[in-house]
Amino acid sequence: MQVDHPSRFIQSLQLLRLLGIIFWHWATPFWRFRDANQGTLEQRSANYRHNRAQRAILPSYTLKWLAIAASMLMLLQIYSGMLTQAMEGTPAYFYAALFCVSTGIVFSFACVVIAILLACYLFFTHIKD
Repeated sequence: MQVDHPSRFIQSLQLLRLLGIIFWHWATPFWRFRDANQGTLEQRSANYRHNRAQRAILPSYTLKWLAIAASMLMLLQIYSGMLTQAMEGTPAYFYAALFCVSTGIVFSFACVVIAILLACYLFFTHIKD
């Protein structure tokens, strides 16, 4: 009996895409905001008011990213400990270094997202239409 491998592959890709969309909606609020630079003056004003109304969700997303950043710091400590215990030149050393660098990059990205979320919240809170 033949197994249809291309359809399984396509189903796997569709599942990964769906999981990516779910993660995107869970981790970032930017899909909820409208572009306030396009359209007529009335449309831009309405989009800006909509964005100001959406600012209430920004602190919860900031807390999510703070938790992500804190978990990356904990992982970084674990991988650094693994790095000091592994002998240089071994595969364990290579993987520990790779995980350590990757975790540091994700931590840096989380810090940038936190800064953007806080700047957006402050902007929408203090700048009136």
